[in-house]
Amino acid sequence: ALETAYQNNPNVKILLLSHPNNPLGVCYPKHVLEDILDWAESREVHIVSDEIYGGSVYGEKGEAFTSFLTVASGRHAHGGDNMGIGPYVHLVYALSKDFCLSGLRVGVSYSENEEIALPLSKVNDLCQISSQTQLLVEDILSRPSAGGLSNADADADEATRFWYDEFLNESRQRLSDRSGRLQDCLSRLGVPFLKPDSGMFLWMDLSHYLPS
Repeated sequence: ALETAYQNNPNVKILLLSHPNNPLGVCYPKHVLEDILDWAESREVHIVSDEIYGGSVYGEKGEAFTSFLTVASGRHAHGGDNMGIGPYVHLVYALSKDFCLSGLRVGVSYSENEEIALPLSKVNDLCQISSQTQLLVEDILSRPSAGGLSNADADADEATRFWYDEFLNESRQRLSDRSGRLQDCLSRLGVPFLKPDSGMFLWMDLSHYLPS
């Protein structure tokens, strides 16, 4: 489909990637992301990786989710705060899905392309979130876990040191439980579906019930 679009429209400039995918509810394997990146860079096509469900991966292999930043990191010269992802990879994320905070309208974009990052920073000057919201988000992302942090936690498991880790772990477990029950129901009814591993989606095939 990408090649067809490229052939029919030589002005294709951006590939928007939903990862984890909405509405399929699956993550792209790392090797697929690498192929996408190779394809895009060879044609100078920009990739916008929307990873808004990145914290809601509940599959049997939690490591199934690989951020596009991880795949692209180090491919190009880097230093300081620069990850070396190059000029064609851009990330967007928000707290609205993983943290159920859509009302706060808090998100982030990351790009190392100055022609894109600079205009975005100027737009940000006109639409910043309130100081109160910034303080709330700072508290959410820095609050210690319920057990608290101490010097002894220096070598502790990083996955459980902060409150947001506990929250996301609980959220992933609940998503997994609900998804499992729905999958069991569809299997009993004989409804085909794509096995999900992330987000709140399940792609099912109801074509058998449609008029012929």
